[in-house]
This record gives sequence, structure tokens and C-alpha cells, in this order.
Amino acid sequence: MGEVDLFVKVPRPDDIDDNVGLTQIDEPPCNQSDATIVEMQIRSAVKDMTILDDVVPVKVLENADEKPDQIKKWIADVKELHKSKPPTTVAFKTKLPDTETVMQEIPASFEQLLQKISLPTADLDCSLEEYVDIMLNAVDIPVGKSRIESLYVLFATLQEFERSQHFRSIAQPRTTDNNRGEGTSSNILEL
Repeated sequence: MGEVDLFVKVPRPDDIDDNVGLTQIDEPPCNQSDATIVEMQIRSAVKDMTILDDVVPVKVLENADEKPDQIKKWIADVKELHKSKPPTTVAFKTKLPDTETVMQEIPASFEQLLQKISLPTADLDCSLEEYVDIMLNAVDIPVGKSRIESLYVLFATLQEFERSQHFRSIAQPRTTDNNRGEGTSSNILEL
């Protein structure tokens, strides 16, 4: 996205206003922005998720094993995007984990246990406070003096899961087009 354009430009010698920067991109061609990164920046800036398309752009790099510099550039661009995210502005009275910590992969033993038994439903014979404590402990969110703060972390984590392109693609069934004969999964990297 670059710096703010001050609209200080040398006018064309024929005095025709070409609206560079307003109707067309005013960037040098050798260092163009990656369209997928720009789309991700827009998605992170938009507060109302209902106005965005459900279609999320996916970066596809053919023969990725032969292009390590492009992979490194992509990783650096995504890291820069994550650095530019505004921090959450909620101040907790007790020390609670952030959403990224809660979103870490659960241990395989716990995942296997969840396949055998299910978490208790709200029909469990206990008070609401006890049920909240059970559910928060199941996802390793500590319960401090206020359950509200712990529930905030839980719901913020659930919201991040819903927004995550990675988890959205896992939830949707993937279809492959093998009829065209284009490459195999070993030489295509999807980011």
C-alpha cells in the first residue's frame, strides 16, 4: 500500500489531466504490490465482514520448489501484514492468553479423546457458572476473578477461527481438477 500520496506531481507537458493515483495505480512497475496481500490488507481493515465476498483469493505458485525467493518474499509480506494489525485494546485485570496462544494446535491425545467422547452440552446438570468453567478449562483458558474476561478470550478466539482463511478452507470440501493435467500437488504451493 505504501506511503500516503501527497498528489504533488509534475503535470504533463500537454496539460491533460490523467488522474494518476486516482483512476490507475501510481506505482513503479518494478515493485508492484501483490494483489493477494492487498486483498488481505483490505480484509483486515474492514470491520463489517458482511460486505466482503466469501471468495478468498489464494496465492498459487507454480513450480514452487524452483522459486525460493518468491516464497521468502511471500512469507515476509505476510509477516509485515500481521505486524501492521492493530493490537486488541482490551485491558484484562488478570493475565489471560491471547487468541493466537489459544488457537495453537491441541495435543494429539486430547484430539483422540474428543473423537471418542464429546464435550458436555448445556443440558449438563450444573449451574451456568460451573458449565462456563468446564468449557473454559477444556480449551485451556484460565478462569480468573471475572468469567467475563475469560469468555471474551474464548469468543475472540472463535471469531478468529471463523475469519481464518486456513480453517475456512479446511471446512470446505476441496475439489481437484485432474482433467486438465496441470501439474501435481508436489509442484504447486498454495499460500
